[in-house]
Amino acid sequence: MVLSLRGNAGVLRRGFTLMEVLVVVAILIILIGILLPSLSGARENARTVVCLSNLRQWGMALRMYVGDHRSGLPQEGEVGPAHDLGDRPGNRYPSAWYNVLPPYVNLPRYCEIYDGTRHHGPKDS
Repeated sequence: MVLSLRGNAGVLRRGFTLMEVLVVVAILIILIGILLPSLSGARENARTVVCLSNLRQWGMALRMYVGDHRSGLPQEGEVGPAHDLGDRPGNRYPSAWYNVLPPYVNLPRYCEIYDGTRHHGPKDS
């Protein structure tokens, strides 16, 4: 740090040299460069955890459905004749997995999302 006398009243002022400022900026850039990759790695790990949690929830929903329906699995959705419940794709297969499993994980059925009778998030308590 450099000391200098400036002004008419003889006030002592302190200031940083250009070199000191550049050194501090360089150190900050190096630290940011070190931290950013680790933060993106943490973000990717968080996404992986969320994905695995969602898969676990759907697996649990399937197990609960099978327990409630005498070991029967839900339909795929395009098997058998379509029911005439309207021209919306979600209403054509009411026993399809995407219509019977979501209530087990507290989500709206596909036909409710598609025809706009429910919002896209979890059910309100």
